[in-house]
Amino acid sequence: MKNITLILLLFILCTMGAYGQGLNQDSLSKANTARADAEFFKLNAQQLRMFRQKAFPPNSDYFKPTLAYTSNPSFINDSVYVNVFKNKAYQKVLLQKKRTLGHKILVGVGIYYGVSLVAFVIFIVSSIPLI
Repeated sequence: MKNITLILLLFILCTMGAYGQGLNQDSLSKANTARADAEFFKLNAQQLRMFRQKAFPPNSDYFKPTLAYTSNPSFINDSVYVNVFKNKAYQKVLLQKKRTLGHKILVGVGIYYGVSLVAFVIFIVSSIPLI
């Protein structure tokens, strides 16, 4: 009798599923949407100049999502969406640079000399006779 009770108890314990709280898919999808929306964020020239001088913090209102950058307007008031958007927009602005004419000329000249060097090396190697 004891063995049957023990086996029955073990069977019940093994077949019972433990259900815990799963990952909140709603918050995760909002965070992914915020990251995708922040990819299009860009400060205008005046705001970028001010950012370079004053170094706004990531939670500044300059990085707040607007209707122009938001794919779902109902997310604008959601705290998860706003925090993720601000952080991603801040990271994007840190990488935002204005390329000057001198920079473009320097890169072009570098590419020209690199291609010329490769063509010269190929020409020299192909003109060496094989023994």
